[in-house]
Amino acid sequence: MNLTVDLQVCGILFLLAVLVAAWFFGSNWKQRLGWFFAIAVAGGVGGALCAAGPLALLQPTALSAPGVAAFLTGIFLLVLTTGYLRYYRFRPLCRKWLALAVLPVLGALVWGGTLGIGVIRYHAAQKEFDRTVPPAPAAPVPNGAELYAEAGRAWRGWLDADQERWADFPCSGFNSWKQEVMPERKQKAVGLILSPELEPVVDQYEKAFGMPVVWYSGQPLEELMQPLTGLRGVSRYLCDRAWAFHYRKEYNRILPELRKILPCGGSLRNQGVLLYDLVGFAIQAIACNAAVRIGPVGPEYAADYRAMLEELRKGQLPLSNESRLCSGLIEAALERGEDPAYLSQTGTYRLTPVLQFLVLPLAWNRAASFLDRLADMQPELAQLIAADSFEEKKDGTGDFIYDLREVYSGGLRKQYITDGFNEIALVLKLYRSEKGSYPETLAELVPEYLKAVPADPVTGQPFYYRRTEAGFKLDRPGETSGRFPLEPEFEVTQ
Repeated sequence: MNLTVDLQVCGILFLLAVLVAAWFFGSNWKQRLGWFFAIAVAGGVGGALCAAGPLALLQPTALSAPGVAAFLTGIFLLVLTTGYLRYYRFRPLCRKWLALAVLPVLGALVWGGTLGIGVIRYHAAQKEFDRTVPPAPAAPVPNGAELYAEAGRAWRGWLDADQERWADFPCSGFNSWKQEVMPERKQKAVGLILSPELEPVVDQYEKAFGMPVVWYSGQPLEELMQPLTGLRGVSRYLCDRAWAFHYRKEYNRILPELRKILPCGGSLRNQGVLLYDLVGFAIQAIACNAAVRIGPVGPEYAADYRAMLEELRKGQLPLSNESRLCSGLIEAALERGEDPAYLSQTGTYRLTPVLQFLVLPLAWNRAASFLDRLADMQPELAQLIAADSFEEKKDGTGDFIYDLREVYSGGLRKQYITDGFNEIALVLKLYRSEKGSYPETLAELVPEYLKAVPADPVTGQPFYYRRTEAGFKLDRPGETSGRFPLEPEFEVTQ
């Protein structure tokens, strides 16, 4: 059942319980009607508050069966307490106003007590988490990340200043540079790409080379998302510059331009944010893809390919441990008064402010449990990140921590395949430049160029490689249908 249905069921069962209690307490219809309204008001408030105790202990993702049981437990306990006061100890003093007072007071005590327990548990869990998980690094001054982000903002600002540039600019290379594109459009695009107005963008991008880079230092998630679009766009722009040099037959400028992209992609990796890892993969793939498609070959270019390989391997860092960011997301959810369980359920039903207030004990206790689990799973995460094979990703259960573990498995698979794909692609171009032809099989690259031929860490499938008349064809594991082939398109031999 979902939360809306659960609340409807709770409401129906509560009214039935009130009817039974009113019939039992009153001796005539007038008294029973009075007791019904008294218990309905007091039980609705007090029972909802009292249900916070069982809910905080059971911690259901939605109310469902445990939630209904928790709510009814609170209601019946309060009804029994009222009956006890009414018929045994305080019969002379007990009236409807006493029932109206006793139920909310008891409920408030239970609600406040479980909230206090949750707050104490959360702060204790936060202290243990801080002891177990290294803190986010402080941003250096100057920070290379700010320089990269500023280059991205400058690039987007230049595009947005004239809407016609969006239509005329290739903005990714391959699809816009095929031979069937009209020469007039190519010439206009080259003029835009190599416009003197964009030289400050390139200079800003190059300033970050060799500088310490810290992307995540504890800032909110929304601040982390802002630079990604512009950063990937400006990296693609440098790739377009390589295509423009190819169009002008300035072949010696292609590889140095692509080399600028690899440090930026590497700087995004192992920064404590998995999304940055994925963008880092994509940026590195942009440079390697262009190097294969248009990179010139010959002995004079071998040093450039070796330099690109060195930059690529230097940037092949382990996947980020995102636990510190997850802790920040849990803290932000508590500041908004939200249940952390909804962090992994985008687009689901959101509680009203009244219900958010009622489930505060549940939110704090669940946050404490999540932090405890995050701290406990650190050895497992470290082992997973260091592994070279792992099980295939299974369907998530909606649990925030479970989903995090599964995201790591999916991210690691993408990391292994993307890194292997990019490395093989550059090695093949290096082999071609030094040996004069492409190898018959990838095994010929071992051990001089590769320590081992990469494979899918889940299925063990190898990369698909075939030498062709035009050069070679390379596919990721499981994609031998030619869906995402990588092969030389306009390779230049000098």
